[in-house]
Amino acid sequence: MNKDTEKVIVFIDAQCVLCDFLSKVILWADKKDYFRIASLTGETYRMLAQNPQPPNQLQYVEVYSHGRWFDGPMAIFEILRTLGFPYSIFLVFKLLPTKINWFLYRYVAKKRFAWFGRKEICSLESSQNLKKILP
Repeated sequence: MNKDTEKVIVFIDAQCVLCDFLSKVILWADKKDYFRIASLTGETYRMLAQNPQPPNQLQYVEVYSHGRWFDGPMAIFEILRTLGFPYSIFLVFKLLPTKINWFLYRYVAKKRFAWFGRKEICSLESSQNLKKILP
């Protein structure tokens, strides 16, 4: 198995400004080199996903962690758990009913382009953390 696939891989919508911000926060906070970032439309996603689907409007982040897939709010919770303290404080939201977490996730996913905008090109390639960016 490739060393990068042993990391926690966060797949993002590369056109989403909110997703871009999320990936930059993850890379900044990842002091122990746990994470890799890739696009939901990229080669790494197509290679790992069993039946890769093109990203839809409600999909902006998925996580592949040690052979398991997480999507929606569960992906966000896996990121927070892996980052550890102080970010793991936000895991308190797991106490909410799953339906509420999914409602909030879908609401933000649906509104993210209106609120934050859309990018024509992904800024990850210009990141100073190129070794953490997967194709």
